[in-house]
Amino acid sequence: MRMHPLQTLAFTVALAGLLCAGPSTADAHLMVAQTGTLNVRDNGSYLMVSVPVSAFSGLDDDGDGRCSEAELARHHAELVPRAVAGMQLFDVDGPLALEGVLFNLSAVHGTQATAQHLVMMGRFEPSPMTSDYRLRTDLFGPQEGQGILTLKVVRGEHEQKIALSRSAPEVLLFPSAWSGFKARLHNGVVWALPGMVFLVFLALLLSAERWLRRLGPPTPVLENRS
Repeated sequence: MRMHPLQTLAFTVALAGLLCAGPSTADAHLMVAQTGTLNVRDNGSYLMVSVPVSAFSGLDDDGDGRCSEAELARHHAELVPRAVAGMQLFDVDGPLALEGVLFNLSAVHGTQATAQHLVMMGRFEPSPMTSDYRLRTDLFGPQEGQGILTLKVVRGEHEQKIALSRSAPEVLLFPSAWSGFKARLHNGVVWALPGMVFLVFLALLLSAERWLRRLGPPTPVLENRS
């Protein structure tokens, strides 16, 4: 279910107000680089996360590894579809739309004019809070230390801390016992598969060796010298 246009406008205005407010409000939204929160509610899931500037191709026009306010304003329209594709929340029926996406320069690792990280905010469309969710992202930077995002996920009284990385870009949120078992089973099979292949190969070699031993040594062929 997508937001009504008036709801989308109100949500966007509210986020813009938070980002453009005075110092006391802005300080409340400073966060450590590559961390964030996802608040799952019955009217939608609210995301706030710090992502590397280098996760967005073409944003850094001058190649200094940072983003300026001018660069952010110039490329904002291009960043939104990249953010929507790069940060996805799924329920049992598929992906949930990420709406009202806004960006702001992160002041933690930058001056007032430039930053190495962007604070990204948005809202995923509502879904039943009893649903199993999966969060997936590829908003990582190429540099060392930029290949992981850690988030605190809140749903009612429950909290979950998750880590998303290049090698594990998807996490199951608040899994039921059965869903958690299936996820662990899948992960175990994936990681154990190379070892299982080796064990099967080794078993075949041993079986072949035992079969050859039962056959005994080859019978020598006598030459007829007459």
